[in-house]
Amino acid sequence: MGTMKKALRMCIPVLCVLALSAGPAGAWILVDGDFNASADSADLRANSPGQDWYESRGDLQTLLTLNTDNIGGNSTKKAALLNYGIARNAYLTQEFSPAQTGRFMVGFDIYIDRIENSGNYDRTGHVFIGNDSITGNAPTGTGAERFICLAFYDPTPGTTGNDIQLRSITNSAPTGMWANTSQWYRIGGTGLTFSYDTWYSIMLDINFPDKIYDVYVNNALVATGVAGNSAYTGNALEYISFIADSDARGDFYVDNVVPIPPAAWLLGSGLLGLVALRRRMKK
Repeated sequence: MGTMKKALRMCIPVLCVLALSAGPAGAWILVDGDFNASADSADLRANSPGQDWYESRGDLQTLLTLNTDNIGGNSTKKAALLNYGIARNAYLTQEFSPAQTGRFMVGFDIYIDRIENSGNYDRTGHVFIGNDSITGNAPTGTGAERFICLAFYDPTPGTTGNDIQLRSITNSAPTGMWANTSQWYRIGGTGLTFSYDTWYSIMLDINFPDKIYDVYVNNALVATGVAGNSAYTGNALEYISFIADSDARGDFYVDNVVPIPPAAWLLGSGLLGLVALRRRMKK
């Protein structure tokens, strides 16, 4: 393991050079992926003049905190979105710089602690990627602003078990779709489930021109050609948000939000280990 870590550490500067040499389309499009630049919860929630994470919804911002507790073996800085039993909202948002019109990857680590039994919702861990085309709300604040709309759904919600499913909306227009998560598309089919109190590395290989994306979990390809939301109205992808939603009540944590631009992604599947490696190296 030590030899592998050394080899991959040596690769990271090379990837950065490749990314920068690719020009604007290849730049690292997100900053502070490990949340180390955020001093505290107030700093994490604040929208600073430069590019950074911030709370964009403005409902109950304190649902979003910067956490340094030992969560599943990870005691470094991470974002906590905790609204179990609270029908309020907080959005952890950052803009892509520049906006993305082609193909790129975004990865993140996520840990689901609990999911509230709430009607037919029974989900938490919303992940939205889209734009801010509708004024008067947060970026990715409505269905037409969400090209990717993910959630972690449990048909028997609670705090333990291994039957959590990854669901996505492929068309946000049908009436009643939002309120019934079991009707969302199930990524990976019946063979893909997640456990509570476990860190998972998720990678999205987004092909925006073709309006599809592939999904990797812990470096393994689990779904190809997942359709983006057909109701999406944008011609680019401009924001990513992780959400504590009043309709998706639960507690979850996010860390290591890592974009992989086109120049680096040409190196192939070997790069997919970087997200998981970074988390392990931080512990």
